[in-house]
Formats: sequence, C-alpha cells, structure tokens
Amino acid sequence: MIVDFDQRLTCDDMRHVLHDFFLNSSHTETQKLWDVLTALRGPDAPSEGSGVVGDTYDNRRKRKYETTEIIRERAFFGAMGGAARYHKGYSIVLHKATSGDHFSRHAAEAAIILGLKIIIKGTK
Repeated sequence: MIVDFDQRLTCDDMRHVLHDFFLNSSHTETQKLWDVLTALRGPDAPSEGSGVVGDTYDNRRKRKYETTEIIRERAFFGAMGGAARYHKGYSIVLHKATSGDHFSRHAAEAAIILGLKIIIKGTK
C-alpha cells in the first residue's frame, strides 16, 4: 500500500500500513512494535489468569498508573496523552511479585524500546 501522508488516514489505512510492516520487516522489529502495542492496554483481570494474590481492581489500576499510562505517552511521541488515565513519566515501576507475568514482560520490553527506566520494587 502506498500512503500519502499529506492525506488523512483512516483506521483501515493504518491497519494496512501495519499489515505491510508486519509482513515485510524483521522479526526483531515486528516484536518491538508488538511489545509497545501490547503494553498500551495494561494487565488483564486477573492478570493473565496467574492467580496473583491481591489482584484487585485497585491493584490493577496502580499497575496501569505505574506502567501503561507512561508508555502511552511515549509510544506515539505524545500524541495519545491528555486522557484521564494518562500521566507523563520517565520510568515504569514493576513489582517483583508480578515482574515475570505476561503483561510485565511486554511492559519491560516496551520501556526499553521507548527509553524509559525500569524500577523493580520488592527487590533487595
């Protein structure tokens, strides 16, 4: 697909651009984009079905505040900021108890890609 960036793109146009990117780019580059896109959503409820103790709504909101909301601002160079669930930051916080779960792995990779510092709490 040839894209004229002087024209307004539709969602379908952008999906075609991403389709071409995923088909024609290296696995490493597509994995980077996938990590960033995945980290935009935040942890599931309960987080990836892991049975994490204390996985309540408030704890998931805290995890999003410490990760997803910061990643959202950086992911598209500030274009997605300004929403109620948005804040600017320079580091994300992962907790030792959840740092190995599916979401946290994507969040950590996204932070590296976006140049954010990773703080792991609960470590000595």
